Amino acid sequence: MTSARAVVPMWLTWVCAAALSAGCSPPGDRGDTATGDDFASRDAVASTPADAGDARSADATANPACGATLGGCDPVANRGCPPGRACYVVADVRAAGSACADAGSHGWGDLCESAEECRPGFACVGIPRTCQKLCCGSADESCRDEPNGGRARALCVGNIVGTQVHTCMDVVACSVFAVTGNGCPADHPRCGFITAGGTTSCFPVSPEAAAHPEGAACSHNVECQPGFVCVPADLEAPARPCAARADCACRRTCHRVSGARPPCPPGRACGVSFDGTPADYGACVPTG
Repeated sequence: MTSARAVVPMWLTWVCAAALSAGCSPPGDRGDTATGDDFASRDAVASTPADAGDARSADATANPACGATLGGCDPVANRGCPPGRACYVVADVRAAGSACADAGSHGWGDLCESAEECRPGFACVGIPRTCQKLCCGSADESCRDEPNGGRARALCVGNIVGTQVHTCMDVVACSVFAVTGNGCPADHPRCGFITAGGTTSCFPVSPEAAAHPEGAACSHNVECQPGFVCVPADLEAPARPCAARADCACRRTCHRVSGARPPCPPGRACGVSFDGTPADYGACVPTG
């Protein structure tokens, strides 16, 4: 067992996000390809998800026109498509790109199965998949553009993996440590950090979360109940996402600095912490 002070890269518990179709894999891992306008309805991209810590970086904040880097149209500004069509982020087996498709109407947080269900300027990402507004760098003001589907307090802190395109996340004051009464609504019951400074938001969970108590096998945070996080059993193994492991389990969150508040279950110690989150945020891991 590694030291109780082990630090886990936050991407170990990131949620792989299928942005445009069924499946959950980063660009380049899928075996299917598509061309032309049917690109947007078939292929998937990955994103750093909700509940993954701060996704901003110096490189990502450098390009205020990030959508124009993807190809023939700009999915962030929704430019380059004919009337009645919209630009969406897509991917084939090589890399992420963009393509035009019939414009959808679903807005912020609406459930979706493909990008073209979402309104222009949005992508279909997450587990379960919902429409999320796109943005560039740290352009929080574009996330707060309410006439175009934004939210008044949203931040540009998520990102589409392998691209310079980011996603907006709403700011909600909630408790990452609480199992019940955490301040989140019933349809978005999970509280998670969206910045390293401690800013939080609420997210949906997968249907199996209710049946996943402490110690249950998991591959993503959203498969665990609120107040729990998906953590590798062997913290000294080569780092890779829990989605690629068979030994990750739901573990109770805890406050490392204040002496494990709330207290950890018997046989557990509050020691592991995560990159990209506040220093006092940890998880209860086995002591043996």
